[in-house]
Amino acid sequence: MYKLKSVFISYKSFKNSLFSNLFNSIFSLLLIIIIGCILTASLKWFFLKAKWEVITSNLPLFTFGSYPPSQTWRPTIWIISLFLLCGVTLFGPKRKWLRKNLIYGWISTLPIGFYLLYGGFGLSPVMSRHWGGLTLTIFLTVCSLIFALPLGILLALCRQSSFSLIKKISGFYIDLMRSVPLIAVLFFGQLLIPLFLPLGLELDRVGELF
Repeated sequence: MYKLKSVFISYKSFKNSLFSNLFNSIFSLLLIIIIGCILTASLKWFFLKAKWEVITSNLPLFTFGSYPPSQTWRPTIWIISLFLLCGVTLFGPKRKWLRKNLIYGWISTLPIGFYLLYGGFGLSPVMSRHWGGLTLTIFLTVCSLIFALPLGILLALCRQSSFSLIKKISGFYIDLMRSVPLIAVLFFGQLLIPLFLPLGLELDRVGELF
């Protein structure tokens, strides 16, 4: 009964705020009509006009890039394990030993992912130039999460250091990286660095991003 009363009071206050006077009523009605038209057009496009076969036919490319089709089970296993680990972390494991060792599971995702994606030790090697799509995005995200936080804490501590040289170097690096757009760094690593290399020498594209 109390919940129904609170819902009714909230609805009444919301209605009064939208239609408190003539101007608010006209503006609210126009806004509702505009939102309704946009929503109707979006649903019509989503269900009737959108060409979803373009996405479904290119789904392997979006997910794995140019990864060998016969080996896509390797990134699939790794991505599924990451989603399961995220689910366990978000909902909170009930077992005490699992909560204590959850951090080790996250730390192990990077070496396990690198082993599955790159290969070796029983798996056929796949060079990083064949990685792409969702697989490469998740791999770079995990690497950033694992390395960015410790590096950021270290730089913050160095910036507060009593040694003038360490403080100035860390401050210069922080200000420089803040002022440079990330997309410029990505383009520099992917497009410009290979132009300065001798012919026949190819660097790991994934390694260049770090």
